Amino acid sequence: MFRKLQFTGVLSFGIIFYFFENFSKTYSGFLCLFLILLLGIPHGAIDHKIHQSISRNKNLFQYIITYLLTATGYVIWWIIDPAKALLIFILLSAYHFGQEFLEDKNLKVEKNKPAFFILWGSLILISPLLFSLDEVSDYLHIVTGYSFSNIPLEVSICIVLIIYLLAICHLVYLFVKKQIAKADLVGLIGFVVVNTALHLLLDFVIAFTIYFVLFHSLNAFRHQFSWLSERNKNYTIKKFIADLSVFALIAIFGIAIIIGLIRPSDMEALISIFFIMISLITLPHAVTLNQFYQFRKKSGNSLS
Repeated sequence: MFRKLQFTGVLSFGIIFYFFENFSKTYSGFLCLFLILLLGIPHGAIDHKIHQSISRNKNLFQYIITYLLTATGYVIWWIIDPAKALLIFILLSAYHFGQEFLEDKNLKVEKNKPAFFILWGSLILISPLLFSLDEVSDYLHIVTGYSFSNIPLEVSICIVLIIYLLAICHLVYLFVKKQIAKADLVGLIGFVVVNTALHLLLDFVIAFTIYFVLFHSLNAFRHQFSWLSERNKNYTIKKFIADLSVFALIAIFGIAIIIGLIRPSDMEALISIFFIMISLITLPHAVTLNQFYQFRKKSGNSLS
C-alpha cells in the first residue's frame, strides 16, 4: 500500500510540476524549495532521538554540540575549498541515498555493501547530474567558481552508461543468486524507471525534489518511526511529529534568516545557496543514519 501511494504521489507531483515548469520556472523553483523545507528537512530533525536509541551516550547537549561543530567545520571547508566540499557533498549524498534505498530491499548479500550504496546512490544522484550538466552547470559555477559546462557530452554519457550497466549487472547477480525477493526486484526496477523518466521529462531540480521528498524523506520517516515505535510501544505518530518539529523549525528558520541576510540576486543563486546549507546538515545526518542502519542490522530488526 505504501509503495502504491508513493508512486501515485510521484505521478501527481510530476504532472503538477510539469505544468508549473511550463508556466514559470520561478514558481516551480519556489515550490521545490518549499517542499524540501516542509518535508525534506524534517526527516533529519529526528536524528537526536535516533542517536539516543542506539548510543550509550544519551547526552542530548553533547550530541547537539557535536552536530553543530561538524556543520561548522563543513562551512569552513566550503570557504577554503568549495570544489572539494562539493565533491564530498555529492559522494556523501550518493552513499546516503543508496544506503536508504537498499535498506528496503532486504538483500541477503553482506559483502561490499558500501560499494553497492555508492553504486545505487550514483544512479539516483550522479547520473542525473551528468545528463543534466547543461542545466546544473550554472548552479555548480555559483558554489565553486569553476565551469563544468566544458565537460564533453561523450564523457558524461559514458559515465552514465557505466553506472547503469553496473546497476543492471548487480540486479542480474542478485536475481541469479536468489539474494533478492522478486517483489523487491520489481520494486527496484520500477523505481529506476520512474526516477530516470522524471529526470528525462523534468528539470533536474524538480525531478530531484520529487525523489528527495516522496522517496528518500518518506522512506526515512518510515524507517525512523518504525524503529522508535518498536522500542517504545507507546510511541505514536503524534509524539514522532512533536519530537522532530523543534529541530525542524530551528533549521527552517535558520535557513530563512541566512538567505535573508545573503539576499541572493536570482533563483539560481537562491537554489545554489540553499543546497550549500542543506549540505551542512547532510554530513552529520548521514553519519547518524549510517550508524542507525548498521545498528539496526546487527540487532536483527527489519525496517520493511
